Amino acid sequence: MILDIRTLALICNLVLFGSFITMFAFWRTYRDRLGTGYWVLSLLNALIGFLLIIFLDVIPDLMSIIMANFALTMSFLFLYMGIREFLKLKRRFMEFLFILISVSAGLVYFTYIRPSVSSRIIIMSAMYITVSMACILKQKRRMIGPRRNAGIVLNILFMIHTIFMTARLVVTLLSPGIRTLDDFMVSGNFQALVFIITIFFYSGLTFTFIWINYSSLENQRLTLMSAIEHAPTSIFITESKGQIEYVNPAFTKKTGFTSREVVGRHIRFLKNKETDPAVFNSMWDTIITGLPWRGEFQNRKKNGELYWDMASIAPVMDKRGRITHFVSVNEDITESKRLQEHLKTLANHDSLTGLPSRRLMLDRLSSAIELAERNKQLVGILFADIDHFKKVNDELGHDAGDEILKIAADLLRDSLRKADTVARLGGDEFLIVLPQVSDREGSSIVAQGMIDAFASSNEIGNIGLSIGIALYPEHGLTANELIKQADNAMYEVKRKGRNTWTFAGSSNLNNEG
Repeated sequence: MILDIRTLALICNLVLFGSFITMFAFWRTYRDRLGTGYWVLSLLNALIGFLLIIFLDVIPDLMSIIMANFALTMSFLFLYMGIREFLKLKRRFMEFLFILISVSAGLVYFTYIRPSVSSRIIIMSAMYITVSMACILKQKRRMIGPRRNAGIVLNILFMIHTIFMTARLVVTLLSPGIRTLDDFMVSGNFQALVFIITIFFYSGLTFTFIWINYSSLENQRLTLMSAIEHAPTSIFITESKGQIEYVNPAFTKKTGFTSREVVGRHIRFLKNKETDPAVFNSMWDTIITGLPWRGEFQNRKKNGELYWDMASIAPVMDKRGRITHFVSVNEDITESKRLQEHLKTLANHDSLTGLPSRRLMLDRLSSAIELAERNKQLVGILFADIDHFKKVNDELGHDAGDEILKIAADLLRDSLRKADTVARLGGDEFLIVLPQVSDREGSSIVAQGMIDAFASSNEIGNIGLSIGIALYPEHGLTANELIKQADNAMYEVKRKGRNTWTFAGSSNLNNEG
C-alpha cells in the first residue's frame, strides 16, 4: 500500500503543534533553563516547514519546497544550538551559517539550475545525518549527573533518526530519480516511513527535552535542599504573613524546638519581649516592600535561654511580583555579643578591681556637671589615695598589694549610694563622683565614712586613706579643673598628716574650709 505523504505531513504537523505548545509553555515557566528557547524555535520552524509541504498545490514551488526545506534546516540547526547551550558549550554561529548557506545554495541549484527532486532529498538527508551525529557526539561527552539517562534516550532518538535518514539517502541514490514533486508525494512506503519516523522523532524529542530540564530542576532542588539541610546557620521559611513553613536542622539544634513544634506557628513566638518594637517595625516595613533586611534580634530558646541572631531576611516573589514567602538566614552571634560586652567592660572598667575606668568616670562626671548646672546643685569630687601603699608592695609583694586594692575598692563601693561612682585612676588612687550633693557637709560625711570603713576593716590591716574634696561650682566648672583641685587637696592631706580629708583651697585638715 502506498501511503499519502501529504496526510502524513498533516499528522506530523498536528504532533508538532502539540509539541510546540507544550515546549513553549515550559519555556514561559522556566526561561532560565538552558537550551529551551532554541528548542521552541526548532519546533516552530519544523511546524512551518511541514505546513508548507501540506499546501504544495496552493503555494508556488519556491515557497512550498525551498522555504519548507529551509525551515526544516533551521529547525535542526536550532535543535543543535539548544543542545550546545544546555551542555554549556561555546556557541559556534559559524557552523550554523555554514550549514544553512550550503543547504540553501544546494536546494536553489537543484530546483532552478539543474532540477532534481532526488538531489534535494539527498541534500536534506545529508544535513539531517550531519547535525544528528554532531548532537550525539556532543551529548556522549557530557552525559553525566542527572542528565545521563535523559541524554541516553536523546542519543537513541538521534541514532534512530540518523539510521533512517542514511537509509533514505542510500535508497534515493540507488533508485531511479524522482522527476516531479507529484512523484515524491506518492513515492512509496519507504518515504512514508521516513515521515512516520519524523513524527516519532519530534514527539520523542519534546518529551526528552522536558525530562532533561525537569531532571536538572530536580537535581537543583535536591542540591539546594541538601545545602539548606546541612547549612551551619539556622534557616527558616515563612509564608507572606509570617507563619513558619520550614526550619532546617541547625534551627532546631540551636533553639531546642523540633520542626513539628514550630511549623504552622507565627515567627513572633520566638522573640524576646525586651527587644525594641522599632526593630520589628523596621524589618516588616522593609521586607513587605520587596527589599531584603539585615539586623539583630534577641530571641528565646525552648528552655527560656536568650540568644542573639544576625538575621538576613529576603522576600520571595512570584512572577507577578507578589510576595509569597520570606527566607531568613540567621547566624548566632551570642558569643560575639558577649565578647563585645567583655571588651566594652575592659575598656570602661579596671581589670583588677572591676571599678569604672578613668574614661567612664569622666563621662559620668561630665553628665553630673551638666545636670547640676541645670538644677543649680552641687557635685562632689573626692580624690582618695591609700596611705603607705608603696610600703605594702615592697614588704609583702605585688600580689598582696593587688589584694589590698581589691578590698579597698569594695570598701569604697560599699560606702556610696547607687548614684555615686568610684573609679580607679591607677596605682592606689581612686576618684569618687557624688552627683546632686545638697551641701558641703554631705561630701565630708562620705569622706569620713570611707576613712572609718578602712579603719574598722579587719582585712585591710592598719592602712589609712587620704582624701581631697572639690565641689562644683565652687572649686571649678569643668571635670579636669575639679579633679586637679581634689588632687591638690589630697596631696595637702598627705603632706600634713595622712588618713583624713580636706577641701580644696583649705590649709587645715579635716576641715570644712
